[in-house]
Amino acid sequence: MQLSVKRLSQLLRSNAVISLMGNGASAVLGFVMLGVLTRIMPKDELGRWLLFLTYFTLFDVVRNGFVLNGFIRHAASEHTNAPVFRRWVGAAWQLSALLTGSIALFILGLAVFVPLIAQSGLVPADWFSDSGTSSDGFGWFLTLMLVSMPASHSMWFWHAQSRFTPIQIIRPGIQALQLILIGIGWAKYGQLSSTWLYQSYALAYGSVSVGVVLFGGSRLRDVRRGTRTERRALFDFGKFSTGTLLLSNLLRSSSTFLISAFLGPAAVTVYTLPQRLLELVEMPTRSIVITAIPQLVALHQQQKVGRFADEFHRYAGQLWIALLPVAVGGFIFAEPLVTLLGGSGYEDSVLVLRFFMIYAALLPLERYSGVGLDALGLPNRNLQKVIIMLLVNVVGTVIALYLFKSVASVAFVSIATFLSGLLLGFRMMKPYAAVSLPTTIRVGWQQGSYLLNRVRHEFAR
Repeated sequence: MQLSVKRLSQLLRSNAVISLMGNGASAVLGFVMLGVLTRIMPKDELGRWLLFLTYFTLFDVVRNGFVLNGFIRHAASEHTNAPVFRRWVGAAWQLSALLTGSIALFILGLAVFVPLIAQSGLVPADWFSDSGTSSDGFGWFLTLMLVSMPASHSMWFWHAQSRFTPIQIIRPGIQALQLILIGIGWAKYGQLSSTWLYQSYALAYGSVSVGVVLFGGSRLRDVRRGTRTERRALFDFGKFSTGTLLLSNLLRSSSTFLISAFLGPAAVTVYTLPQRLLELVEMPTRSIVITAIPQLVALHQQQKVGRFADEFHRYAGQLWIALLPVAVGGFIFAEPLVTLLGGSGYEDSVLVLRFFMIYAALLPLERYSGVGLDALGLPNRNLQKVIIMLLVNVVGTVIALYLFKSVASVAFVSIATFLSGLLLGFRMMKPYAAVSLPTTIRVGWQQGSYLLNRVRHEFAR
């Protein structure tokens, strides 16, 4: 009994469980917030906010991809060497500030093309006034880019030090603050606009950033310590990593952009609702996959090819079999899940969710194929894989929208998109490591059967 308690205590303190619990809290808050907003806002107004959030997520992915992965790869082994680690921290700040400033200038430059963008439907309508000039949407977007920097950087530095607990406090903390501000706005005005959501998100993010600066988590004091050597190393790795992460995010957001352009912001809400329910699979996938990267990288660097393949099969197979029942359950209970989250008026989202749950069954295997390529030091091959997936998704989405003018048809395209990425990823890894899709599935099935038999045995006793 004491041994079991000790093992349970160790499990609860593990990085995988901490990451899973933090992302779980974030997902729950996300569900609550979306459930509230679907009931108090019109579909088109909510669609504008969701499109705004999609654009910011895209920017955040670029910033994270350009700095975070390279920072972890180079600085994680140096986190006990304070002078060296500080140089990496300074370089990360410098490169991130340069990237953020460049993107900000690019966004300001878009003002030249405002009339064309306003008519395309690719940008939230309330970013522009009736005359076609920029409105406060651009301003709040730029503000959010700046105030989010300290909070984002703090999570990078803690990640490199394998300190996952504060990371998992910050993310749900931002959502909780925004949810409170939404409640205040609703109580005060009786209705909400998308602009209020922009403002509340910037204020929530900014408040958390102030907190991490005051407690030293942002490590602003090290900003001058970075040198050209560290900046160059981060840039060389980040140019591949950014492309991969950006295109991976576009796999999801490109459909949102195209739906907005073809069908309008109300259709974005219909599509996004089941996307959030997809978090039931995506959230644990992200949480667990990210904790496997350091060990796989270490095995590759130690040239333990056989061990690398064994661990890969075990990690990917276990995650696949663990999340398969969730995907099946989501498919079966799609209608009550949609009603629970969005209330009435979202019947069109039910079929979308069922298509999403089919591709969700493939998601853990596809994500691990990408992680495997990165761990093998092949970010360029991972980039190629994601480019092909993006092409499949964009071409398929355009055809689906042109022929069927249906959000559900776009969701169906996602199945072909992730199946192509899954098959490509395993094929690209094969020359460098003895991994295979059939072996991964077999190991996962064996692990699931073993666990099920253990449970039956315990109940029988």
